[in-house]
Amino acid sequence: IITIIMLLDELKKEINKKPPTLISGDKSATVALLLRRSTKNKENGSLDIFFIVRALNPKDRWSGQIAFPGGRGSSGETEIETATRECFEELGISLENYFDYCGRCFEKIKTK
Repeated sequence: IITIIMLLDELKKEINKKPPTLISGDKSATVALLLRRSTKNKENGSLDIFFIVRALNPKDRWSGQIAFPGGRGSSGETEIETATRECFEELGISLENYFDYCGRCFEKIKTK
């Protein structure tokens, strides 16, 4: 039987296998994949995944799309700080004390 802990350990290994892709520019964004034990199916170890539906805005090319919570970082903010702030702003979920950072997936590093 696969436990949630085993699943998260495997996820961490896989995420950290891929090297980053370099891109040019000075803008960056961060999204978060939030997983939690299901509150509905506690017996079978199900996981809930959190998504948002982006606001409708004709000037936004991602308008109305389903997405992971996230957004642009503020000046001097780390990726984890950006993800923490965005999850609270978009979902009302505080990651301040209770989250496990698994790594970066398909990261793109800015070059100037």
